[in-house]
Amino acid sequence: MAEETLVESLVTESVKLVEELDNAGDSPSNVLWYFFADAEEWRLVVAGPPFDLLLPKDENEAYLKVAKAITKANLDSLSIADVKLVRTDAPLLVATRFALTTQPRSLLRAHFRDNVFNGVFVKEMLVMRAA
Repeated sequence: MAEETLVESLVTESVKLVEELDNAGDSPSNVLWYFFADAEEWRLVVAGPPFDLLLPKDENEAYLKVAKAITKANLDSLSIADVKLVRTDAPLLVATRFALTTQPRSLLRAHFRDNVFNGVFVKEMLVMRAA
């Protein structure tokens, strides 16, 4: 089973996406790249109060906000297919909440590999915001 590598262009463009969401008033409180081992793919996990209001009932509207931000930021590598919107009470976020906390609009890169957080195994993730 080969593990897919997270490429720098996706990380760079995810920063631009988060900045665009911030500017639009849809600031996510959690942003991280997460390797889904069962699907062998990286996804940009995004959560925050603006999306909690829409998920799960108005999921299409939530993804539309992200798609508009991707378009406005003129991103080449990152697409809506790379993004997974979750509620802030998603099990992954609850399990990893204690590991790292950031300022509400800050961005960083905190890499975790082969860790267990509150009983949840994380093969690999790159946390960018955890407010």
